[in-house]
Amino acid sequence: MAGYGWSIEVPSTYDQLSRALLRAAQRRGRVLDLEVRFRKRSSSSPGWTSWELAVDGSGVYIAAWARQIERELPLVAEGYTGAGSGRSAVRLAGSFVARFIESCVGGMLEVVPTRVVLHREDEARVFWPLLDPPDAGHDLADRLTLADEMIARWLVGDLPYETAIEETQTAIDIGLKRVLDAGENARFPTLIERAAQRGLITQEDRNVLVDLNERRVQIKHHGVVIPPEAKAEAKSTLIASLQVLYRIETCLTTVGNPSGSE
Repeated sequence: MAGYGWSIEVPSTYDQLSRALLRAAQRRGRVLDLEVRFRKRSSSSPGWTSWELAVDGSGVYIAAWARQIERELPLVAEGYTGAGSGRSAVRLAGSFVARFIESCVGGMLEVVPTRVVLHREDEARVFWPLLDPPDAGHDLADRLTLADEMIARWLVGDLPYETAIEETQTAIDIGLKRVLDAGENARFPTLIERAAQRGLITQEDRNVLVDLNERRVQIKHHGVVIPPEAKAEAKSTLIASLQVLYRIETCLTTVGNPSGSE
């Protein structure tokens, strides 16, 4: 479990917007069973309001939540029509997320790893990985970082289970091929058996990955959609598979790039 606290001073003219943004962040946190609390406090500076936000729960889920509100709060601000609406409101929403992440990174670096990634030459932001994709420079870094972001979106309810199953199975497939030096043509069931024989995964892990792959085959090749009553079981499989993926990704740091790669 992890806990984070944050505060920011905002012009009082934005009180209505600030409350709307924090309520939106709170609602998204509930999807992940996070305890998200905020309160308004008087500021020592005339014309300003101090807002405090506290988040408690799984560090992995907090990471997913922070990444999601980075996308969502500017959209909430775009729809805001009160005092200070328009570009100023969107900038404030971005500042909320940036300040929160900055505070968490500074205070809890040992709990959740962070790194900075460039989206464009003139823009950088904090990337807060859920799992452990390789650092920039590794040839699989971009692909596994993409998987990490997709999985984060599933955790907060922004992507369907079917997409999460496909993405998780693909990421594990990529990782096992590299760790086992199995070649691009190795099939997933074969990779599972080789990993079990080498002791990279336990028998329980093996069963989880077989289940994950069977679900993926049904979804991708037979057009199956997971019904509501089966989602709890599917979630259990996904979470267990993500734990396996995490261990595989940590092995990639010792395997490194193939010969000749930068």
